[in-house]
Amino acid sequence: SVISMNMLNTQFEKAISSNYTHLSSRCGDIDQRYGHKYYNFIPYSYDIAKKQIKFALQKLNEKPRDISFIDAGCGIGNIMHAAKKLEIGKVDGIELDEKLARFAKRKTKCDVFVDNIMTFDKYYDYDIVYSYSPISYYRTKEAFVIIVLSMLASRNKPSIFIANYFPRYNEDALDHYMKSVCANVNIKRIENAPNQWGDWMDTMYLVNIKQHRRR
Repeated sequence: SVISMNMLNTQFEKAISSNYTHLSSRCGDIDQRYGHKYYNFIPYSYDIAKKQIKFALQKLNEKPRDISFIDAGCGIGNIMHAAKKLEIGKVDGIELDEKLARFAKRKTKCDVFVDNIMTFDKYYDYDIVYSYSPISYYRTKEAFVIIVLSMLASRNKPSIFIANYFPRYNEDALDHYMKSVCANVNIKRIENAPNQWGDWMDTMYLVNIKQHRRR
């Protein structure tokens, strides 16, 4: 079906409404394709997203204007809008669908990269990486988590990956991989972070360089 600009505007206004939990799973038949199959775009709860971003800012202990943020699979830009409302200094997005990317850029006045989140290679430029499950195939979800954490591990400062609706598949293997590839980096899961679907589905990772060991 043809996605009209009026439809996008309507969905955007709903998605940034503070009393709106989430839109329908079809969201006007807006589909994004990542990896193996189409995934239906579902804007996340605006209020919970803001709580998550505030929580991340507290963990990083930095002023919002000094923080960089990117939404991987930003869709219509509702979460970027939330980040801007919190006065984060640099807010960007990644979106595979060119029409949605143009719309998000116009509505938020932020940069949006037309790219696949699996091949985007600049996650290390950001203090906070946010994503709301733009991938349907669970093995691709695992790979995406490893890609983001590996890039954040290359930074020389703490960062946070907010991974919403990413069920915890094969965490022992993920933990082993990260420790073997990034042995000098401490990656820990933040407990009690704000979430909508529960801790096992909505996960927040803190990535921080380990202190040198004492001799």
